Amino acid sequence: IEGANRGGLIDMFNGTYPVSRFLTDQSGNIYISTSGAFGSGSLTTKLTIATGGNVGIGTTSPSYKLDFGTSANGDSIRIVPGHNYTALRVGGGNNDVGIFRVGVDDGQYNVGQYGFTMKYMGTRNGNLNSLSIFADQQTSSTQTEAFTMTQNGFIGLGYTNPSERLSVDGGVYISGECTINDTLDVSDISINGVTTANKYLGTNSSGTLEWKDGDTNPYVTAISITGYVSGNSLVLTVGNTRSGGANISDMAIINMSGMTCPTDCASGS
Repeated sequence: IEGANRGGLIDMFNGTYPVSRFLTDQSGNIYISTSGAFGSGSLTTKLTIATGGNVGIGTTSPSYKLDFGTSANGDSIRIVPGHNYTALRVGGGNNDVGIFRVGVDDGQYNVGQYGFTMKYMGTRNGNLNSLSIFADQQTSSTQTEAFTMTQNGFIGLGYTNPSERLSVDGGVYISGECTINDTLDVSDISINGVTTANKYLGTNSSGTLEWKDGDTNPYVTAISITGYVSGNSLVLTVGNTRSGGANISDMAIINMSGMTCPTDCASGS
Protein backbone atom coordinates (compact mmCIF):
# COMPACT_ATOMS: atom_id res chain seq x y z
CA ILE A 1 0.00 0.00 0.00
CA GLU A 2 1.56 3.24 -1.13
CA GLY A 3 1.37 6.90 -0.02
CA ALA A 4 -1.97 8.11 1.30
CA ASN A 5 -1.79 11.34 -0.75
CA ARG A 6 -1.64 9.37 -3.98
CA GLY A 7 -4.16 6.69 -3.14
CA GLY A 8 -3.11 3.10 -2.70
CA LEU A 9 -3.00 -0.29 -4.33
CA ILE A 10 -2.87 -3.96 -3.48
CA ASP A 11 -1.35 -6.33 -6.03
CA MET A 12 -1.69 -10.10 -5.99
CA PHE A 13 1.09 -12.01 -7.70
CA ASN A 14 1.59 -15.35 -9.31
CA GLY A 15 5.34 -15.58 -9.18
CA THR A 16 6.86 -12.51 -10.81
CA TYR A 17 3.81 -10.83 -12.35
CA PRO A 18 0.63 -9.44 -10.76
CA VAL A 19 -2.61 -11.24 -11.66
CA SER A 20 -5.04 -8.82 -9.99
CA ARG A 21 -5.00 -5.32 -8.52
CA PHE A 22 -7.13 -3.26 -6.13
CA LEU A 23 -6.40 0.42 -6.67
CA THR A 24 -7.72 3.69 -5.23
CA ASP A 25 -6.64 7.04 -6.68
CA GLN A 26 -6.27 10.32 -4.83
CA SER A 27 -9.89 11.27 -5.69
CA GLY A 28 -11.25 8.15 -4.01
CA ASN A 29 -12.20 6.19 -7.14
CA ILE A 30 -11.72 2.43 -6.87
CA TYR A 31 -10.46 0.25 -9.72
CA ILE A 32 -10.27 -3.55 -9.78
CA SER A 33 -8.08 -5.04 -12.50
CA THR A 34 -7.22 -8.55 -13.63
CA SER A 35 -4.77 -10.06 -16.09
CA GLY A 36 -5.81 -11.95 -19.15
CA ALA A 37 -3.70 -14.97 -18.15
CA PHE A 38 -1.46 -15.98 -15.30
CA GLY A 39 2.04 -14.68 -15.74
CA SER A 40 1.24 -12.21 -18.53
CA GLY A 41 1.89 -9.13 -16.36
CA SER A 42 -0.76 -7.14 -18.29
CA LEU A 43 -3.64 -5.85 -16.17
CA THR A 44 -6.98 -4.55 -17.44
CA THR A 45 -9.49 -2.62 -15.34
CA LYS A 46 -12.71 -4.63 -15.13
CA LEU A 47 -14.66 -2.85 -12.39
CA THR A 48 -14.76 0.84 -11.42
CA ILE A 49 -16.53 2.40 -8.44
CA ALA A 50 -16.58 6.19 -8.77
CA THR A 51 -16.70 8.52 -5.81
CA GLY A 52 -20.21 9.62 -6.77
CA GLY A 53 -21.47 6.04 -6.48
CA ASN A 54 -21.61 5.11 -10.16
CA VAL A 55 -20.35 1.63 -11.01
CA GLY A 56 -18.68 0.81 -14.31
CA ILE A 57 -18.06 -2.61 -15.86
CA GLY A 58 -15.87 -2.32 -18.92
CA THR A 59 -15.51 1.45 -18.45
CA THR A 60 -13.36 3.50 -16.08
CA SER A 61 -15.67 6.54 -16.22
CA PRO A 62 -19.22 5.34 -15.50
CA SER A 63 -21.97 7.90 -16.23
CA TYR A 64 -24.84 5.91 -14.68
CA LYS A 65 -25.50 3.99 -11.48
CA LEU A 66 -24.51 0.89 -13.45
CA ASP A 67 -22.67 1.55 -16.70
CA PHE A 68 -21.48 -1.28 -18.95
CA GLY A 69 -19.66 1.05 -21.32
CA THR A 70 -18.96 0.05 -24.92
CA SER A 71 -17.90 -3.44 -25.88
CA ALA A 72 -16.39 -4.35 -29.23
CA ASN A 73 -16.74 -8.07 -28.48
CA GLY A 74 -20.54 -8.23 -28.50
CA ASP A 75 -20.71 -8.96 -24.77
CA SER A 76 -24.18 -9.20 -23.28
CA ILE A 77 -25.92 -9.50 -19.92
CA ARG A 78 -27.29 -12.85 -18.86
CA ILE A 79 -29.77 -13.37 -16.04
CA VAL A 80 -31.00 -16.89 -15.28
CA PRO A 81 -33.73 -16.84 -12.60
CA GLY A 82 -35.18 -19.85 -10.87
CA HIS A 83 -38.56 -21.30 -11.84
CA ASN A 84 -41.39 -18.75 -11.34
CA TYR A 85 -38.94 -16.06 -10.18
CA THR A 86 -38.51 -12.62 -11.78
CA ALA A 87 -35.21 -11.97 -13.55
CA LEU A 88 -35.51 -8.18 -13.54
CA ARG A 89 -37.95 -6.10 -11.54
CA VAL A 90 -38.63 -2.39 -12.15
CA GLY A 91 -40.82 -0.43 -9.74
CA GLY A 92 -42.66 2.49 -11.36
CA GLY A 93 -45.28 3.35 -8.75
CA ASN A 94 -47.89 5.78 -10.08
CA ASN A 95 -45.44 7.33 -12.53
CA ASP A 96 -44.68 7.07 -16.24
CA VAL A 97 -41.21 5.53 -16.31
CA GLY A 98 -38.91 4.38 -19.09
CA ILE A 99 -37.90 0.74 -18.70
CA PHE A 100 -35.80 0.12 -21.79
CA ARG A 101 -34.51 2.20 -24.68
CA VAL A 102 -32.68 1.28 -27.86
CA GLY A 103 -31.57 3.77 -30.48
CA VAL A 104 -28.74 5.39 -32.37
CA ASP A 105 -28.00 7.77 -29.52
CA ASP A 106 -26.65 6.56 -26.17
CA GLY A 107 -27.80 9.53 -24.09
CA GLN A 108 -29.80 9.46 -20.89
CA TYR A 109 -33.12 10.73 -22.28
CA ASN A 110 -36.16 8.71 -23.43
CA VAL A 111 -36.60 10.82 -26.56
CA GLY A 112 -34.04 10.83 -29.36
CA GLN A 113 -34.05 10.97 -33.12
CA TYR A 114 -33.88 7.31 -34.13
CA GLY A 115 -34.99 4.87 -31.48
CA PHE A 116 -37.67 3.20 -29.39
CA THR A 117 -38.59 3.41 -25.71
CA MET A 118 -40.52 0.92 -23.61
CA LYS A 119 -42.39 2.59 -20.77
CA TYR A 120 -44.66 1.72 -17.91
CA MET A 121 -47.49 4.29 -17.95
CA GLY A 122 -48.57 4.39 -14.31
CA THR A 123 -50.40 7.73 -14.30
CA ARG A 124 -53.42 6.30 -16.10
CA ASN A 125 -56.39 5.07 -14.10
CA GLY A 126 -57.03 1.43 -13.17
CA ASN A 127 -56.84 -0.97 -16.10
CA LEU A 128 -55.66 1.83 -18.40
CA ASN A 129 -52.20 1.68 -16.81
CA SER A 130 -50.15 0.16 -19.56
CA LEU A 131 -46.91 -1.22 -20.90
CA SER A 132 -46.27 0.86 -24.02
CA ILE A 133 -43.71 1.14 -26.80
CA PHE A 134 -42.95 4.61 -28.17
CA ALA A 135 -41.27 5.43 -31.50
CA ASP A 136 -39.15 8.55 -32.07
CA GLN A 137 -40.56 9.44 -35.53
CA GLN A 138 -37.14 10.90 -36.49
CA THR A 139 -37.72 13.88 -34.24
CA SER A 140 -36.01 14.87 -31.01
CA SER A 141 -39.09 16.47 -29.45
CA THR A 142 -42.00 14.02 -29.67
CA GLN A 143 -42.72 10.31 -29.77
CA THR A 144 -45.73 8.32 -30.90
CA GLU A 145 -47.22 5.60 -28.70
CA ALA A 146 -47.30 2.80 -31.26
CA PHE A 147 -48.12 -0.18 -29.01
CA THR A 148 -50.20 -0.19 -25.82
CA MET A 149 -51.07 -3.19 -23.63
CA THR A 150 -53.36 -2.27 -20.75
CA GLN A 151 -53.56 -4.10 -17.45
CA ASN A 152 -56.74 -5.94 -18.48
CA GLY A 153 -54.92 -7.51 -21.43
CA PHE A 154 -56.34 -5.30 -24.19
CA ILE A 155 -53.91 -4.25 -26.95
CA GLY A 156 -54.01 -1.03 -28.92
CA LEU A 157 -52.11 -0.17 -32.08
CA GLY A 158 -52.39 3.60 -32.27
CA TYR A 159 -54.95 3.51 -29.43
CA THR A 160 -53.87 4.39 -25.88
CA ASN A 161 -57.14 3.14 -24.34
CA PRO A 162 -58.14 0.02 -26.36
CA SER A 163 -61.69 -1.22 -25.72
CA GLU A 164 -61.26 -4.64 -27.34
CA ARG A 165 -58.67 -7.42 -27.33
CA LEU A 166 -57.17 -5.67 -30.35
CA SER A 167 -57.99 -2.08 -31.29
CA VAL A 168 -56.32 -0.64 -34.38
CA ASP A 169 -56.33 3.01 -35.41
CA GLY A 170 -55.53 2.93 -39.11
CA GLY A 171 -55.41 0.43 -41.95
CA VAL A 172 -54.55 -3.25 -41.65
CA TYR A 173 -52.81 -5.28 -44.36
CA ILE A 174 -53.24 -9.07 -44.30
CA SER A 175 -51.35 -11.12 -46.87
CA GLY A 176 -52.66 -14.51 -45.71
CA GLU A 177 -55.96 -16.04 -44.69
CA CYS A 178 -58.10 -14.30 -42.07
CA THR A 179 -60.55 -16.45 -40.08
CA ILE A 180 -63.31 -14.88 -37.98
CA ASN A 181 -65.30 -17.16 -35.67
CA ASP A 182 -67.75 -14.55 -34.40
CA THR A 183 -69.80 -11.59 -35.59
CA LEU A 184 -68.00 -9.10 -37.83
CA ASP A 185 -69.30 -5.54 -37.51
CA VAL A 186 -68.15 -3.28 -40.34
CA SER A 187 -69.17 0.34 -40.75
CA ASP A 188 -67.73 0.57 -44.26
CA ILE A 189 -65.72 -1.60 -46.63
CA SER A 190 -63.37 -0.56 -49.40
CA ILE A 191 -62.16 -2.98 -52.08
CA ASN A 192 -59.56 -1.61 -54.47
CA GLY A 193 -60.42 1.88 -53.25
CA VAL A 194 -64.17 1.53 -53.92
CA THR A 195 -66.46 2.01 -50.91
CA THR A 196 -69.74 0.16 -50.32
CA ALA A 197 -72.11 3.14 -50.46
CA ASN A 198 -75.11 2.18 -52.69
CA LYS A 199 -73.29 -0.90 -53.97
CA TYR A 200 -73.55 -4.67 -53.71
CA LEU A 201 -71.14 -7.57 -54.22
CA GLY A 202 -71.40 -9.41 -57.51
CA THR A 203 -69.29 -11.08 -60.16
CA ASN A 204 -68.19 -9.71 -63.49
CA SER A 205 -68.03 -11.58 -66.79
CA SER A 206 -64.72 -13.16 -65.72
CA GLY A 207 -66.17 -14.46 -62.47
CA THR A 208 -64.27 -11.96 -60.31
CA LEU A 209 -66.02 -10.65 -57.21
CA GLU A 210 -66.44 -6.89 -57.34
CA TRP A 211 -68.66 -4.03 -56.16
CA LYS A 212 -71.57 -3.24 -58.47
CA ASP A 213 -73.81 -0.17 -58.57
CA GLY A 214 -77.02 -0.69 -56.63
CA ASP A 215 -79.00 1.77 -58.77
CA THR A 216 -79.10 -0.24 -61.97
CA ASN A 217 -78.32 -3.88 -61.07
CA PRO A 218 -80.27 -6.44 -59.04
CA TYR A 219 -78.78 -8.46 -56.23
CA VAL A 220 -79.07 -11.70 -58.22
CA THR A 221 -78.59 -12.00 -61.94
CA ALA A 222 -79.24 -15.74 -62.35
CA ILE A 223 -80.42 -18.77 -60.34
CA SER A 224 -80.19 -22.35 -61.53
CA ILE A 225 -82.00 -25.06 -59.53
CA THR A 226 -81.83 -28.81 -60.25
CA GLY A 227 -83.02 -31.90 -58.41
CA TYR A 228 -86.26 -30.40 -57.02
CA VAL A 229 -87.63 -32.40 -54.07
CA SER A 230 -91.43 -32.46 -53.80
CA GLY A 231 -92.78 -30.65 -50.75
CA ASN A 232 -89.96 -28.13 -50.47
CA SER A 233 -90.50 -24.44 -51.11
CA LEU A 234 -88.41 -21.90 -52.95
CA VAL A 235 -88.70 -18.38 -51.54
CA LEU A 236 -87.05 -15.53 -53.41
CA THR A 237 -86.78 -11.96 -52.16
CA VAL A 238 -85.01 -9.80 -54.72
CA GLY A 239 -84.62 -6.19 -55.63
CA ASN A 240 -81.97 -3.57 -56.15
CA THR A 241 -80.32 -1.74 -53.29
CA ARG A 242 -82.13 1.50 -54.00
CA SER A 243 -85.75 0.35 -54.24
CA GLY A 244 -85.59 -2.53 -51.75
CA GLY A 245 -88.40 -4.11 -53.78
CA ALA A 246 -89.38 -7.74 -53.90
CA ASN A 247 -90.44 -8.13 -57.52
CA ILE A 248 -89.63 -11.41 -59.25
CA SER A 249 -89.27 -9.50 -62.51
CA ASP A 250 -86.09 -7.88 -61.15
CA MET A 251 -84.31 -11.18 -61.80
CA ALA A 252 -82.74 -11.76 -65.17
CA ILE A 253 -82.99 -15.56 -65.33
CA ILE A 254 -84.58 -18.24 -63.16
CA ASN A 255 -83.88 -21.69 -64.57
CA MET A 256 -85.84 -24.41 -62.74
CA SER A 257 -84.59 -27.52 -64.48
CA GLY A 258 -86.52 -30.71 -63.74
CA MET A 259 -89.29 -29.11 -61.67
CA THR A 260 -92.76 -27.72 -62.24
CA CYS A 261 -93.22 -24.03 -61.59
CA PRO A 262 -95.94 -23.48 -58.94
CA THR A 263 -99.07 -21.64 -59.95
CA ASP A 264 -98.03 -18.58 -57.95
CA CYS A 265 -94.94 -18.16 -60.14
CA ALA A 266 -97.06 -15.88 -62.27
CA SER A 267 -94.21 -14.36 -64.19
CA GLY A 268 -93.52 -17.68 -65.90
CA SER A 269 -89.78 -17.12 -65.72
